[in-house]
Amino acid sequence: MDKRPHVKTAAEKQELLRKVVQFQIENALLSGIDLAEARKQQIHKSELQTMRVVERSPDKLITTAAKAFALALDPHTNYLSPENFADFQIQMQLSLVGIGAVLTSDNGFTVIEELIPGGGAEQSGLLKPKDKIIAVAQEGEKPVNVIDMDLRDVVRMIRGKKGTQVTLTILRQAQRTHRFDITITRDKVDIKEQEAKIHYETRTAGGRPYRFGVIDLPSFYGDERGKKSCYEDVKKLLAEAGRQPVDGIVLDLSRNGGGLLGEAVRIAGLFIGRGGIVATRESNGRVTILAVGPGAPEADGYNLDVMTLPADDSRELYTGPLVILTSRMSASASE
Repeated sequence: MDKRPHVKTAAEKQELLRKVVQFQIENALLSGIDLAEARKQQIHKSELQTMRVVERSPDKLITTAAKAFALALDPHTNYLSPENFADFQIQMQLSLVGIGAVLTSDNGFTVIEELIPGGGAEQSGLLKPKDKIIAVAQEGEKPVNVIDMDLRDVVRMIRGKKGTQVTLTILRQAQRTHRFDITITRDKVDIKEQEAKIHYETRTAGGRPYRFGVIDLPSFYGDERGKKSCYEDVKKLLAEAGRQPVDGIVLDLSRNGGGLLGEAVRIAGLFIGRGGIVATRESNGRVTILAVGPGAPEADGYNLDVMTLPADDSRELYTGPLVILTSRMSASASE
């Protein structure tokens, strides 16, 4: 897909902004909002965007420049700031320390979109999706108003060390507006909905029913301590499917944007056996082969390295038909 060209003149810029604003107001009108309210929301949104730019710290400016530089080198290269790296670790480990709530930003408000099962927010029994967080207070400190605050800054305030407490001021708008405070103890929250899972489908062809196991793998997650591993999870699911039994396996990577290459290599070994799986080449020409078990070429100590990962005998788990589903969202390790 071709990228939209940059505007060349001030007149082109104004025309583009006019079209964007018109598009957003028309969307609001289609959703049932009257024109006066749509204009009010658009003005507030523009004010928030201006405030984000004016209040941007030097650290954020450096991060933005580094990301732009990395993207200019390679569309698949990205710079991870400390905050982005922390988010990446959460995605890989499928766990975090916090209150267990998925938050979004809506017209300057921080909104609870979803309560994570087992998290402190759900266990309190007091919070609901669509509740708005309007203030955050640390232990022994006064509340800080978070209306119109950048969502990432609000999230940083809510997260913290395990066992500490955070107090949220909640605005709930139902038949009547209700405002209240709730104190939650931060704890480890497991994001189980992002783990590999399997479901079964039956299809009929030629008058015969066929049963398939569909493994959904949203990312190649894992941690260095081995407490979380998509390889181990997929291995268990294959063993479960083998006990059914099934006529075929569908490995769904259509939402998989990548993750840990080592986990992806070990999962590949479950289907194609031992030996070299993939190789990476550095800018100086040095090649590293990632392999599972024996069977890969030996390292020469100069231009070829071999990284051998532990392997299980794939014949003991599954040897039947396999289909891999991909989409435009499949990237990095899933490719």
